[in-house]
Amino acid sequence: MTDTTQAPWPLKVLLAEDEPELRERLARLLGADGRVSIVATAAHGRQVLDLLQVHSVDIVLLDVEMPIMDGVETAQRLSRRHPRVKVVMYTAFERQERLSAAMAAGAVAFLTKDMPPEEVINGLLRIHAGERLLSARATESALEALRHLGEQRQESERWFSLVESLNTGQREVYEVLITGASNREIAECVAYSEGTVRVYVTQILDALGCRSRTEVALNAARAQARVH
Repeated sequence: MTDTTQAPWPLKVLLAEDEPELRERLARLLGADGRVSIVATAAHGRQVLDLLQVHSVDIVLLDVEMPIMDGVETAQRLSRRHPRVKVVMYTAFERQERLSAAMAAGAVAFLTKDMPPEEVINGLLRIHAGERLLSARATESALEALRHLGEQRQESERWFSLVESLNTGQREVYEVLITGASNREIAECVAYSEGTVRVYVTQILDALGCRSRTEVALNAARAQARVH
């Protein structure tokens, strides 16, 4: 663990939280520790950017869900305009897509509102010392996102493997079928009779384990999307 005993005191923090009572309570609790100074508070992202024009801070502690301008958009703009200021997302919960978006926007950490004030303070000090930090719940969410991504990748690989196992005629029909074409349209495109196309479609459904041509098209679209 990073040694924070040599960090300069107090750490200057700008707190952004849209709930007034929670904002005041958190500012009071964090500010009661001599290692942290809450130099300003904001109710939304636009106010954060305005306050940074007049206050010099080390860290911005951003609520993810805020009106007018949310935490992710604020982090994006803040990171461009004030690259030396560390952005820490602070929320009551994590959604995988919000976690990813926040990190992509320039956030260096993700803390949760169920953490005791002492843990939040220690987290801020570690972040200021150079660590990229996720709370336990955020770490669990990130790992779950990675697991889900791995499962999706495996599903896509299995799908492409099944498609590769189709014979030449089936493959020709498959490539047109997944566009949503009817049997007649497929027949015109690949120069087979409708009867032959009908047989190939049945074989394709069986080979790919699908119950309908719509399911084939949807699975193909999902698999393709995951490789981009």
